[in-house]
Amino acid sequence: MKRNILMLLCLMVMIFFSGCSPNEITDEFNSTLSAEGVTSMALENITGDITVTETSGNVIKIHAIKRTHSLSGKNELDKVTIDVTTGPELKIVSKYAFNVFDVSVDYEIELPSSIIQKIENTTGNINTSGTINKIALTTGNINAKGIITSIKNTTGNIEAKISDIQNPVSINSVTGNIDVYFSSIAKGNLDTSIVTGNFSNHGVDLSGGTHQISIKLVTGNIDLYNL
Repeated sequence: MKRNILMLLCLMVMIFFSGCSPNEITDEFNSTLSAEGVTSMALENITGDITVTETSGNVIKIHAIKRTHSLSGKNELDKVTIDVTTGPELKIVSKYAFNVFDVSVDYEIELPSSIIQKIENTTGNINTSGTINKIALTTGNINAKGIITSIKNTTGNIEAKISDIQNPVSINSVTGNIDVYFSSIAKGNLDTSIVTGNFSNHGVDLSGGTHQISIKLVTGNIDLYNL
C-alpha cells in the first residue's frame, strides 16, 4: 500500500515538473431539436469554449464535448451532466457535482438568428453571432457579431461587430482591449469610460440614433471602427 502511494506521489511530481499531463479523455453530447416556438436560448457553463453560429433552418443543434486530464478519467467526466430543458426558452446547463476537479465542457451550437442568446461562462472563449441579449464571462476572449445588447467580461479581449442597434448597448470589461465595429445603420448616443489606456475612434459616426451605447473599461484600449 505504501509503495503504491509513493509511486502515485512520484508520478504527480513528475507531471508537475515536466509540464505534462495524463492523456485527455473526452465524452461527447449531441442533440438536435426543433426550433418551433423557441424564442430564446440560455446557456450556463463553468469552463470551456463556446461557439454559436446562425443557421437558416428550423432546427437547433447542440454539440458538446466534456474533457478531462484527471487520473479518474471517465469517472470524473460522469460527474458533469448536460441538462437541456425545452420550451419558449431553451435552457442548456452544465451541471457539476460538488467534487469535480478537472472537467471542461466545450459547446458548438447552431440555431436560427431570430433566437435571442443569453450566455454565461466563467473560463473560456466565446464566439457567437446572431441576436445577443447577454454575454457574461470572467476569464477569456469574446468575439460577438450581430444585434448586441450586453457584453460583460472581467479579464480578456472583446471584439464586437454590431449590425444594428435596437436596444441600449452595454459593453464592459475590467482588463483587456475592446474593439467595436459598427455598421452604417448602427446609430446611438456614445458614452465611453476608461481608467488606464487609450480611446480611439477610427472615423465612426454614430449620430442620429436614440439608444445609449455604453462602453466602459478599467485597463486596456478601446477602439471603434466602421464595419
